[in-house]
Amino acid sequence: GGVRVGFEVRDVAGRRVGTLASVGGGSGPRIGRYVVNLADLESVGVGAIERAMREAQVILIDEIGPMELLSRRFVDAVFAALDSPKPVLATIHVRAGETDVGRRILSRSDVKLYTITLEVRERLPYELAKTIASLVSGG
Repeated sequence: GGVRVGFEVRDVAGRRVGTLASVGGGSGPRIGRYVVNLADLESVGVGAIERAMREAQVILIDEIGPMELLSRRFVDAVFAALDSPKPVLATIHVRAGETDVGRRILSRSDVKLYTITLEVRERLPYELAKTIASLVSGG
């Protein structure tokens, strides 16, 4: 249990890591005590989404949060992924879901929202895996 000093942005397939946000000074938009690093978000995060659209069977985005929504390029990449023929599994932070962009995502007819609760969190990974396998196989 240390003290949080920031957040990373990762491209797990490309094994790239950047700093999404960190405590302290620096330029960039702020959320609470964090300064958001738009350059790393766009280089690593947007790059990962764009590569997944080209190369992956399924596009995974964890997460669409208030910090990520500060980048127009990230938002555009999310909508490009959602508009692509590939299945997208994404997490959206509750606060991001309450923004105009979040509402646009959640109100899409091709989006299914799963709310993670204590009652469903154990079986949800299996449900999601089954749904994604069905989408990938064309069933």
